[in-house]
Amino acid sequence: MEDLYGGKDKIKSVVGICSLVLGISASYGMYLYYQRLQEQPIREELGSEVTSLRMWEHLEAAEIFVNEGSGSETSSTRERSTSSNTPSKHLHRLLDAITSCSTTTTLDLSSIQIGDDGVEILIKHFLHDQTSLTEINMSGNNLTDRGIELLAPCIGQQSKLAVLNLSHNLIGPIGFKCLRSLLLEKGYGDLKLDLSMNRLGDRGASLVGQMLEKVPRIQELDLNGNDIGDLGAMSIASGIQFNIHLQKLNLGSNSIGDKGARIIRTALETNTTLTHLWLHSNSIAGMNGWGLFHSNSIAGMNGWGLFHSIIDRDSKTPLEYLSLSFNQLQNGDIEKFCEALADNTRLRELDLGFNKLGQLGANKLSKSLKKNSCLSVLDLTNNELGPNGALHLVSCLL
Repeated sequence: MEDLYGGKDKIKSVVGICSLVLGISASYGMYLYYQRLQEQPIREELGSEVTSLRMWEHLEAAEIFVNEGSGSETSSTRERSTSSNTPSKHLHRLLDAITSCSTTTTLDLSSIQIGDDGVEILIKHFLHDQTSLTEINMSGNNLTDRGIELLAPCIGQQSKLAVLNLSHNLIGPIGFKCLRSLLLEKGYGDLKLDLSMNRLGDRGASLVGQMLEKVPRIQELDLNGNDIGDLGAMSIASGIQFNIHLQKLNLGSNSIGDKGARIIRTALETNTTLTHLWLHSNSIAGMNGWGLFHSNSIAGMNGWGLFHSIIDRDSKTPLEYLSLSFNQLQNGDIEKFCEALADNTRLRELDLGFNKLGQLGANKLSKSLKKNSCLSVLDLTNNELGPNGALHLVSCLL
């Protein structure tokens, strides 16, 4: 294979593409990686200083340590029930076991469904006097607005907080408003904030936009799966327009259409820091998608142009990663997008998977890829390329 295609070095020098995902199979393979945490004796790990507290690593050991004192295990396996009472019970025992700890920098209680009642226990036994946390992960815990209102003051005590993960909960606009007030007051530096898979909607997105305007040092923001539409996208766009610190923004799996995407495009024209943008699984292709990010195609142009100006070589946006998968994008006016891609010297990963690109689109993409020397990963999984379209794309690697 190396002799036939001229060797790996030749491929890199001609195009620079290291990964081309065509998705030749009609089926979509999802690989789920699961690592079961080993249970370790908690007696040896809980001393005067603990830098990382992760719930499932210590759950059963903490129960043994608190109830039996000897540290000997009475049963090699214990059933971990998902009932509403069990997480609170385990949380009580775990927190009792760490009362002697003086400092903790990472709190990871993800995916144990403690609920709002569990938050009260957590605050009472542990968080009420903690001030040194740099990372808090409360994802997957069925937290509602009430839980966030309870948790917010404790979050506010952490002056060095760098990572806050509240994803996969039930947080709505009311809960986020409480969180926003906290962020406005504290003004954390270089914060990574994950609010994905919640219930913010357009109302919550409006508050997010206000936050981005007044808390400029948020570095990463994940709003994936929050039922945000065009109105919410407009609010977020106004927030990122002059934000000089935001580097990663995930707006995937929402309900953003052409109007919202246009406003985002306009905001990005003045943004000089954003390197990663996720817009997958939205409704951007209402006018065929590509035209909306084209610098000369704000109105009436089909969808590809939406994305043209932000990858144009004259764009101020230093975008390195762009995800447009699951947007029903078709061949349409892809030519101008491909012209911009050919001259782009920043974009390293482009995800166009699960759209409706056909052979014509594949042909035009292949021509631009022959000129592009920067792109490393192009994902075209589950499009309608056909054998000839796939061959054209493969030929750009030769």
